[in-house]
Amino acid sequence: MDVYRSLAAILASSSSPASSPTSLIAFQLSAAPIEQKPALSRILAELLHSQSTPDPDAQKILHDYIRTLVSTVSLEDVSADFKLAVELADEELLVQILDETVEDVGALLYKAKEVHVSSDDAFAVGSDKFLDSYLGGTAAESEGKKLDRGDIQDTAVRQLRFWHFLFIVERGRAQATNEELYRRIASVLPARLLASMALRDLNIAKAASNALCCFVNDFHQFLPAGSSEMLWDGISRLVNAEVHVDLALALWLRWIAATSENAKPTQEILAQDKYWASIQKCLATGFSERRKYSIHLLMTSISLIQEPINTRTFTFDPKKRGPITAAWNKFTTLIEITSLSTSPNQLRDATPDLKRLLDPSSYVPASWLVVLTSLGFQAGSGGVSRAFWDILVSLEKNRLARLFEGPEGRKLLQDVILPFCAYASNFVVGRSTPEKCEHGTQLATWVGRILGAGDKEMMKASARAILTWVDETEDNLFAPARAWILKGLLEGVEGQAVFDEVDDLRLLFRIAKMQRFTKMKVDVCVAIVLRLLLAVDVKKVGVKEFWNSLAEISFKKEYLLSEKYMVALLEQFGPWLVEREQFFTVTEMAFGLKNEKDSPPRVDMLKAVLVLYWLSCDEQLSPDHFPGRAMWIKDLDKTRVSFWTVLLGNRQLFHRVANIFGGLTVLPRLLSSYTGSEVDLANLLELWPAELLESEEPENALDKSVLPRIFQSRWVRLLDSKDEKFEQKEGQERAYCAAVCASSVKFLRDDVFERIRVEDILGMINAFDLPKLGRNKHDNIEMTSTAGRFIGAMLSLLDRAIVASKEELDTPTVSKILLALPRLMRFLENESLLGALAIIRSVATTAPQQLLECQKLQGGNLDSLILQLWETVDAATLRSDFIKAYLGFIETIFHPVVVSEAVENEELRDAISTITNEIMKLGNGRRSIKPAIAKAIRQAFLHTSEYPNIIGRSKWLIDTAIDLILWSTNPKDLDMSVEHPLTVLFDDVAPGIDHYHEYYGDHEIFSQVYVFDMLARMDERDHDQAEFAKVLREKLFLPWTENYMGMSVWTAWKKHSHLQTLVLLERFVEADDAREFLDLVINKALCNEPHPRFRFLFEWIISLCILRYPEHRNCIWPHLQYPENQNPKLQVSLLRVALMVSRNLSPHLREEYFTELVYTAVPLTSNTKVVVRHQAIAMQLELWEDASHFGFSTLTKNPLFDRVHKAVLTSSYYKEFKNAKDFRTFDGVGNYTLTSIFSGTYLCGGDEIEIIPTTAFSGLPENSGKNRHCRIPLGTIPTTTTASTTTPAKNPDHSGKVEYNRHDAAQLSAPIQTKSTSPTQPTPNKSLIIIASLLENGFNLGGLSRVSEIMGVQTLTLHSKAITKTSEFTSVSVHSESWLDIVEVPNSGITAYLREKRSEGYTAVGVEQTDRSVILGQGDWKFPEKTVLLLGTEKFGIPAELLGELDVCVEIPQRGITRSMNVQTAAAVVLYEIVKQRMGK
Repeated sequence: MDVYRSLAAILASSSSPASSPTSLIAFQLSAAPIEQKPALSRILAELLHSQSTPDPDAQKILHDYIRTLVSTVSLEDVSADFKLAVELADEELLVQILDETVEDVGALLYKAKEVHVSSDDAFAVGSDKFLDSYLGGTAAESEGKKLDRGDIQDTAVRQLRFWHFLFIVERGRAQATNEELYRRIASVLPARLLASMALRDLNIAKAASNALCCFVNDFHQFLPAGSSEMLWDGISRLVNAEVHVDLALALWLRWIAATSENAKPTQEILAQDKYWASIQKCLATGFSERRKYSIHLLMTSISLIQEPINTRTFTFDPKKRGPITAAWNKFTTLIEITSLSTSPNQLRDATPDLKRLLDPSSYVPASWLVVLTSLGFQAGSGGVSRAFWDILVSLEKNRLARLFEGPEGRKLLQDVILPFCAYASNFVVGRSTPEKCEHGTQLATWVGRILGAGDKEMMKASARAILTWVDETEDNLFAPARAWILKGLLEGVEGQAVFDEVDDLRLLFRIAKMQRFTKMKVDVCVAIVLRLLLAVDVKKVGVKEFWNSLAEISFKKEYLLSEKYMVALLEQFGPWLVEREQFFTVTEMAFGLKNEKDSPPRVDMLKAVLVLYWLSCDEQLSPDHFPGRAMWIKDLDKTRVSFWTVLLGNRQLFHRVANIFGGLTVLPRLLSSYTGSEVDLANLLELWPAELLESEEPENALDKSVLPRIFQSRWVRLLDSKDEKFEQKEGQERAYCAAVCASSVKFLRDDVFERIRVEDILGMINAFDLPKLGRNKHDNIEMTSTAGRFIGAMLSLLDRAIVASKEELDTPTVSKILLALPRLMRFLENESLLGALAIIRSVATTAPQQLLECQKLQGGNLDSLILQLWETVDAATLRSDFIKAYLGFIETIFHPVVVSEAVENEELRDAISTITNEIMKLGNGRRSIKPAIAKAIRQAFLHTSEYPNIIGRSKWLIDTAIDLILWSTNPKDLDMSVEHPLTVLFDDVAPGIDHYHEYYGDHEIFSQVYVFDMLARMDERDHDQAEFAKVLREKLFLPWTENYMGMSVWTAWKKHSHLQTLVLLERFVEADDAREFLDLVINKALCNEPHPRFRFLFEWIISLCILRYPEHRNCIWPHLQYPENQNPKLQVSLLRVALMVSRNLSPHLREEYFTELVYTAVPLTSNTKVVVRHQAIAMQLELWEDASHFGFSTLTKNPLFDRVHKAVLTSSYYKEFKNAKDFRTFDGVGNYTLTSIFSGTYLCGGDEIEIIPTTAFSGLPENSGKNRHCRIPLGTIPTTTTASTTTPAKNPDHSGKVEYNRHDAAQLSAPIQTKSTSPTQPTPNKSLIIIASLLENGFNLGGLSRVSEIMGVQTLTLHSKAITKTSEFTSVSVHSESWLDIVEVPNSGITAYLREKRSEGYTAVGVEQTDRSVILGQGDWKFPEKTVLLLGTEKFGIPAELLGELDVCVEIPQRGITRSMNVQTAAAVVLYEIVKQRMGK
């Protein structure tokens, strides 16, 4: 500017008469190129400022140029032009620009007010009231304004951004230079900027917001009175409407920072509930930046409060400012943890603070805690959500009530918590406990606790909220989640009359009708809903509504109405309904259709069924209370037949109601005068239980001629229509006529088939004219259904005739039967398909030779027929009853006769093999299928002596057997895995029925049980069975020979059932193969196997094989005595094998072998490999005990053996053995039972696996087949007693227990090499305890266990002892936990444990960096004699609440830059210091 000022002075001194310097510069400015204009404009501005005489023309040119800068500036970069404009503009021009801005913004606001609300130019939130209140409308400002939409927008944005830039530049000097201007700005601009922030156009709203934020921040002192209310009105409109919320928050932050009286929030505004509700809303929505703003707003607003506030959302008492502010500080800290830092560990550490905030006495209102909880579940970290769920589950009832009693809490439940809980991934089922789903049980319990947390009104509101959410999610909700939520609802409302509105009943009805899932999942929800009806307040909802709902919910689910439930219904409502007035209402509702000609709707008849059952149970009722009884007994027309059909939907209800009408006499009386449709008659006879007609008592004698007459009349009618062409109407009558015949046969004796033979029924089937399908899909469906119904009925008759026929079927008849089925394939479905399969089985059972002859003579190609039927079964998967079709097919293709023929017939074998593989694939996602296959194979094996070796000769079944053996649950298929726990839930809701068996049959584990039982029954002397077992064993064992050194402990293909099968099949190893087999097991499989459970099974297999072939007993010595490549794990295993073998060898071989074992094991007690040394030491007690028992005095007198034995007895190592229940090495021979193999304790611990209980084998049906008894005893799990603490047991025989001991667990990783020699007497620090319960990392804890044991620590505490079984722990601990006293102290119990130890004289010392920590090695401070040492978490150290429990903290001196040390390393340093101090020094 100095240059321009000098130039201006020169021009001012010019004496040119033509023109003044200002006019010259002004003229030049108007004509100069754009790049020269900035310099010229600055010169002109200086001239005008320095001269005393104004030059209006020059000033106008300068103003026009400045306006051009403002109006044409590029919106991409405004800084240069705006900087020049602000530098050049004088107050007069700024006033003019202000007026223009007011006019242009006013035009925008007017246009926004007038256009349609959906327009881009409109307000995003209603602004009429704001405009009227603070601008008096906008019409006057916009008069004559004729700008198109684009010009108005761009011009307004430039103007607003200019003012924003001006406010930034003038920040701090406005008071001194332009006070009048800023007062004028403050009077006209803020209201318009606030209004502009509500426009839908984001560019305008952002420009207005920036300008207003800057003005309020730096020039708030110029704002007029009432500005605070205006600002709050504008901000609250945007926040509540969720429009440009972040812009509103930016303004809000500057507003609450204002200090002038006119601008800052008033106490009246702070006392508004809307103020705090708006902060709460901002906190609950948006991303992390918005939450940071909201937290600052909250705490700053609290600091501004001077007067008491008591609103629904916020309360504050200035007299208690300290504790209230502290509570809010805790609240904001928790917000930061959950939504900003998202640290689950921090959240768990802050659990006490959260619980204090949830306490009823807390100063933070519940609605804010709802926001906190919502943010916790919506955090980006799944760990935070899970941690919050764990906290909610642990809350006491009073805290739950506080959180969920209000509408915000119920909305939280619906929108956040229930959706989180219902995620399918939460419902994980463990392999070892497939009947339990911890999350489901936890969810149900928690929902029940919520309902019971508050008063009855809260219970009603919460129950209604949960039901509404379940209803709104419809079938999108994971079905098991719905069941557990409803179960929790049931637990919460049971015994209470909670549902007192008709809408509640409608909700229950809609939930019960959600049926997109499998039958069991639907039924369990319906059963729970029925139980929930017991919580209905009948007096309020009305009798009619209640009974209608009960009938509609149980419609087509009558079988769920157990007698126990009906009695509960009677006990709940009977005393009230028995009142005469109410009773007549119920009976009239149920029996009000007696005068109608047509059959009443099924749901109305169900109402009658329910009332009749109730009447039959209620002994309080006199005959006068049953006005409809005589009518119902007398009128037995077609309506009554339909009534009995409905009633038969539930056998329990049927038997009780039938007693009202005479029990055994009901059916004959119904049939004697029946004139109704064949449909109702067929349905009635199909459902009526045959046993109800079986009675030998004279008074119950029936008219025996009724049913034969019905059968005969319908059979004659069928014969008359035998040759008729198919017509739909007549075809339906014929189909139902056939159905009546098929259903009535079960009530007749077999002699009926002496008159109606197989050939007659077969002729009827062959003569049936199949319908000709056309293009009309609807007609085709009807015709197919009609034909299928007729065929199904006739096939049922044919099956009964085949079974009941006293004459053996000849080959031509069997051939005709088989040839008749292919023609019917197109129409086989449902029952007709099952009937076709049943016929094949019946023919195979009654005429096996004839069936095989047909196959040989091609008089009925069985393989082709089976393939055609399979295609039909496969198509049946589209129907709900497809499982029945699969199971029927499995029974058919694995029928002993069919399997026997498949052995010889390659085409049939290929067909069955292909279909079996497809069925096995289908079984991966469906229950019942694989157990059914295994059961069918076992039944074929156990068949009569006519087919003794069909399975042994069926090598093509080996792959199927392997698939069944290797069965395991698929953890990813949550929908299937959770079905078993759901059936347990079903059992709890509706006791008295095994619902798993009811819906699925055998448990999936029976896929293995049936195969294992069959293998256990195979005879090793039978050539075919031995060959089958050999091929099976080789296929199972082959992958294990590929083991390699360093392979992972956990390998997906490895299954324990692999090796359990090899244990079963070891007895099939032949003498010629034994040496090779042992070599492979030892040098390929066991040598490189890292998993302790699999190593144990290989040890068992080796010992059994050596005992059967003792000539190979010395094969293990080379690996123990002079190994070429030392393998510690292999040596440990072979030591155990040698001990197992030595105990069971024949007496003439035992002493030599046992002596060799002792001479091998004793030197190994000083082996450099720790696992070998520990195993050898542990065996010394057993070896000495066995030597004494067997009388091997040469060994017991051996000085070295005696010395080692005494060293063990006097060492601390002995404590593990003398206190153990059973310390002896496993006995492979004595434990060779099904129980030990499949449910021994070696299966416990480590990774989770399925265990087959003993009852699974003991409950299997036996068979009378020749030579099929089980060759491996069942066995039992014995009850063990504690071993003697003074002397070894005299009997060396093993107790039978299979131990999965700590030595095995220690081998989950490579051994740690040490250079120790013989066992020595350790000297533990008797008074040193380490608390490591805060640590979670298994590696750190394993290392800490190791260093603690080495340093002689007395006790080590862990949060859970289970962690000592993990591979992470044992890979570092190298068995140190065996010699260390480990105590389980959960995190929640640390405080109590510290206090207990301090009361015993211990000093509590923490390892933590604090401002008062003692630096180790400096000064005279010493660790007290009795010290309990507390270690902090790996990441956050010792929590604040525990620091207060400590007597002193110690800190390790550091010299480097890093400020932290690994926890086990830190512990080692501290322990070394303690030992050094106690050793003197």
